[in-house]
Amino acid sequence: NALAVAEELGVDHEVVLYIKNPPDRKALEMIVAGLEDPANLARLAEQWGQLAVETEAEAKALVAVEKAASATEAADQQAKGDAARFSEAITALESVRRQHAAHALAAHLEQGEPCPVCRQTVDRLPAGDDTPPELSDLEEAAEAARLTAEKSESVLGARKQEAAAARSRYEESVKRVKQISDGLAGRPDRDQVARMLEERREVDNKIKASRAGTEAARKQREEAERAL
Repeated sequence: NALAVAEELGVDHEVVLYIKNPPDRKALEMIVAGLEDPANLARLAEQWGQLAVETEAEAKALVAVEKAASATEAADQQAKGDAARFSEAITALESVRRQHAAHALAAHLEQGEPCPVCRQTVDRLPAGDDTPPELSDLEEAAEAARLTAEKSESVLGARKQEAAAARSRYEESVKRVKQISDGLAGRPDRDQVARMLEERREVDNKIKASRAGTEAARKQREEAERAL
């Protein structure tokens, strides 16, 4: 009620028992003049509603930030693991290549050209493909590990971008909530505004009823005068 609102706002007030002493039209109009403009109250109600919406959006944005951070951490761990496995595959491949240096050298020989090691002219090339099966398997494994590592790095990059976007949306939401909250600082809260709007409607209805009564009395007086 109005008394509770006044007390909450720390406003000096005087209690008038209008039930015992109903106000006339002039008194009602004076009361209305002292009330908050209904347009202002409507704007306040709209702002409080907007604050509720933005506060909920802020909470959801924070959840999105946390989810994005978790996804980024998981992608980072996956990328690190795949990079380590690729490094291990390369290490294993290089080890076997050193063990089969002759085969690796043969791959670079050209008939009639000097050997890159002894510089003697190569009369003939080794016959057939004598690639060691182990070396071939390791090369395939290293290539597969490389592709997996590159894919993981790509996923990690995407997760980081998503996390940055989520953080940006959250920060913008925080700014909007603060802006609205600052604008409502020192103003009646949402419940108070609702009560004030209801009281304003009640007073307006009483004024309308008073005006209607006055108009009806005027018409009755005119009719009575005409009847004389």
